[in-house]
Amino acid sequence: MDDVLQKFQIHGPSKCHCCVLGQLETMEHVFLTGQLASATWAFFEHSLGLSTSAATVRSRCATWWLLPVKGKVIRWLMRILPILILWFLWRARNMARFEGRRIDDSQVRALIVHEVRMLVRAHFPGIRVPGQWGELLEALSGVRRALTATAVRWAFPPMGCFKLNTDGCATTLGSGGGGVIRDSCGRFIVAFEDSFGGVDSLQAEARTLLLGLQLGRQVGVSRLIVESDCLVLIKCLRGEWGVPAGIRPIVRAIRMGEPSSHHFCHCYREGNTVADSLATYGAMSGTRVIFTTGSRLPTRTRGLLALDLQNFCNFRFAFRG
Repeated sequence: MDDVLQKFQIHGPSKCHCCVLGQLETMEHVFLTGQLASATWAFFEHSLGLSTSAATVRSRCATWWLLPVKGKVIRWLMRILPILILWFLWRARNMARFEGRRIDDSQVRALIVHEVRMLVRAHFPGIRVPGQWGELLEALSGVRRALTATAVRWAFPPMGCFKLNTDGCATTLGSGGGGVIRDSCGRFIVAFEDSFGGVDSLQAEARTLLLGLQLGRQVGVSRLIVESDCLVLIKCLRGEWGVPAGIRPIVRAIRMGEPSSHHFCHCYREGNTVADSLATYGAMSGTRVIFTTGSRLPTRTRGLLALDLQNFCNFRFAFRG
């Protein structure tokens, strides 16, 4: 953008390529107040029945994103449309400036609608995707996704194996973590809770898992199945995803002390309730506590442990379609 270059003392002739009468190229002009931008925003806002008077690009997007809308599908559309509008306005600017190809607002709208149709097919494969924008809005407005319930249980490990369940959390009170090790019959072996200060939730998850493995070695547990409801951490430990910089030292420490008999698995939070309760207590307590007997556990955690032993199920709710 020419106005950005001027901040770095790079001055030159500035001309917007989106208007018939060339004007100074600024971010607000290209993305909001210029002829191409104004026409594009007006088309989609009129079709959705919106009326905004935002003076900046950020406030315009915020108006879209914060507007109360009925229906999850239309709410999803309201979140992605501003991003698509800005992206294709940027593409139109670059095509005009660097390739000498000027496109009008109808072509920009067509590109945006085409992208929306592709995203709808990917996110909602079961619905009809019309080619016209008005018909597409009607189709999306009529979508009613079904609410499904799935029974989730804590699974007993195989005979001769032990299972470590861990969970980390970050709250306004601070971050914490907790975990529990049980045998193949679901019997309690050892548990812990700890506080990690002001780290984020992913670091809390990683620190908790490392602490659980260290505790397992101390009590002489081998052939350990490690379960966490943090999918990112499990994918990183399996080598399926890249490791974020913030947890690389912790992941390195986990891998260095990891026996080949250990197995890392992802579980749903509904099947990780004991560790989840210990993580909450850890964040509140501000200190580390090791539980060597089940009778010393917090009352709520003891109850959840008993429910797992009885193979009690929780329900996970999700929208489908």
